[in-house]
Amino acid sequence: MDQEPQNISVDTIYNYTESHIKSLEESITRIDARFSTFIGFSGVLIRIALDLKNHSVIRFLVCLFSVIVIIIGALGLVAKQRGSVLAPSALMEDKYFYETEVYQKCLIINDRIKLTEKYEEVIKNKGLRLNWIIWCFTIATILWHWS
Repeated sequence: MDQEPQNISVDTIYNYTESHIKSLEESITRIDARFSTFIGFSGVLIRIALDLKNHSVIRFLVCLFSVIVIIIGALGLVAKQRGSVLAPSALMEDKYFYETEVYQKCLIINDRIKLTEKYEEVIKNKGLRLNWIIWCFTIATILWHWS
């Protein structure tokens, strides 16, 4: 297949890649919202646990697991570079500017594929953190309920 890719095929791949990136970005945003929610509920749980008078060990454990949730959640929310993107100014350089539109789109698609791999890694790491948050929050809630 030494032929120039057809513009229709490139357009399809380009549009699919862009929609896939948008979907991944939305997934990251949803996970970040869950981190924030658990951080907020953990703060409330700490406040409630501090009011436990006769259960110092349980109070300590509830606060400990809640603080762990807050720390993991905060680490999950820390801004990280999610991946570099081909700058539009690079496409204005002579070596790309005079290329065909199909070539330019293929260049962008290849760059976006790398970005999707980085996003998928971010989602995987955030998902693992979210699982730890859920377990710690569940333990803290059960301990508080038993008090």
